[in-house]
This record gives sequence, structure tokens and C-alpha cells, in this order.
Amino acid sequence: MRPIVLLTLVLLLATPATHAAPSPEAAADALVAEGAALGEQGRWAEAVAKFQAAEARFPRAIHHCNIGLAWSLAERWVAARLALIRCRQRAISELPAWVDVRTKEVDERLQTGDFVPVALVATPEDAVVRVDGLPKEVFRVPSTVWVGFGQHRFVISAPGHRTEERTLVLKTRTPVRLAVELSLEPPVPPPIAPEPAPEPEVTAAPPPTEVVTLEASSDTDGGPSIAGVVTVSTGAVALVAGVALHAAASSTRSRANGLTLSEGFTDTKSSFETERAAAAACYGIAAVGLGLGLYLLLAGDDEPTEGPTVSLGAQGVSVGWRGHF
Repeated sequence: MRPIVLLTLVLLLATPATHAAPSPEAAADALVAEGAALGEQGRWAEAVAKFQAAEARFPRAIHHCNIGLAWSLAERWVAARLALIRCRQRAISELPAWVDVRTKEVDERLQTGDFVPVALVATPEDAVVRVDGLPKEVFRVPSTVWVGFGQHRFVISAPGHRTEERTLVLKTRTPVRLAVELSLEPPVPPPIAPEPAPEPEVTAAPPPTEVVTLEASSDTDGGPSIAGVVTVSTGAVALVAGVALHAAASSTRSRANGLTLSEGFTDTKSSFETERAAAAACYGIAAVGLGLGLYLLLAGDDEPTEGPTVSLGAQGVSVGWRGHF
């Protein structure tokens, strides 16, 4: 049977184009020829690799038919069935008669061998299933996949849903139904914006400490002496008081000259003497005050020699006295 099969593979090839840069179709035909040559040697896995490369260069339904034929000759019944189904789904023209014959033979082998059909059902409708024994295959639901006896892991996934896994241990040919309802993925929380970095704290440099000294002295620079002004003022007041008392004493004396001893002369005279003494004292104070004040005003110092001082600094307020007590 092998020569007939290989002849069939070769007849499926299109006539290659003869030019320096082969077209994708010609390149695919060359790969199919290489696969057929490998099949004559019973190297079915290598032949399948050539047919798959041809499909990648120039997709055609017949490439899957050749893959199914090679796997069936290698007695890889599950893989053969998948390739033959894909061949029928992709075909846009009539397929060779051997495709039907080979498909029927594969189904009989599966039904009578150590294989189990597993019906895959899942929600949502866009879920897909992967089986550990067929790593390159992705099955949409609903569909049926044949697997051999033993333990198999099924991975069911869908966009926006949690992925689920199921493990089946199959020991009989009894058909199995695998139904899975996927749960929604929890909503993804919005990203948290990072808190802005705190601005560096700017500490103002303390102003330079400046000591201010306030002085009250008997003399100041650039103006009349305070002591001189006070002394002159005191002398002037004493002078005015002396003049007033002098006038009062003169009036009292004139009144006493017109009195007799029996009319209060003695008392009036006593008042006169008191007023005269007070006037004299005021004149004396005025003389001293005016003289000393004029001296102080005319003979002021460049710098104060004594008096109270007040200093303001970083350590507080200090009060002192300049000069001697």
C-alpha cells in the first residue's frame, strides 16, 4: 500500500515553476515533494514537518490532507483525525477520493481502540480548551476531542475570566462530557497615583544679631544738652516765682506802713518778711540755675559721659548705667 500512497502524495503536487526565484506556491510544492520522499522511508514525523512548512509558505487545504495521511500511516489516529477534519474545513474544491477512505478508517480505529471521545462544553461561548497531549491544538467550544486512555489535563480559558483546569482519568470507551463555567476575573483596581514628593522645607537663615543700645545721658551729640536745658528751665521758673514773691512782699510792705500797732501791723510785717525771704531764695535758685544751665549748654561734650543705657540683643534686654554714681 505504501507505493500507492506515495504516488498519491506526488500527484497532489502542482507543477513547479521554473525560474530563479520560485513563487511561494512552487516553494510549497518543493517541500511537499521532500515530504513524500521522507514518507517512502517511513520517516512520517519528518514528512509531516515538511508538509507543515509547505502550509506556512502557501496555505492550501491539501497540505492538511497530506498531514492526516502521514499520521494515519504512522498510526497516530488522534492527530490524523484532527488534520483530516481541518482539510475538509479548508477545502474549496472537490478533494481526492482517498480522503474519505482514510477518514473512515481513522474513525474506525478510534472507536475500536483505547480512545475516548470527550465533549467539551464551556461558558462563555468564546472559551477555548487545550489538552496536554495535543499542545499545538486549541479547541473552541462546543467540540469533541478524542484522547487515549489514561490521565489528561484540560485547561479552559476565556478573555476576562479565570482560567480553570480539569483532570480526567479515562479507562473505558464510554463518551465523557466536560462542562465548565468560567467565573469573571475580579475588576482591576485603577492605578493609584503616586503621592507627590514633599517639597524640601526651606529654612530661612536667622537675621544677623544686631545689638541696639539706647542711652539717656546728660549730653548728646549734635544737639543742646538735656541737663543744660532742664537747669535753665528750672532757673527761669525760680526767677518768675521770685519776681512774683517780690511783688507780693512790696505790696505787703506798703499795706503795713499804713497800719498802726493795734490794727495788725505785727502780722502784716511778719507776712512781708516771709514773702521777702521766699523771693530772695527764688532769686538765688534762679541765679544758680540760669548760670549752671548756660554753662552746660555752651560747654557740651562730644560723647555722653554718663546716664542709663538699654541694650537689645539675641539674648534679651539689658539695662545699665554709663558713668559714676
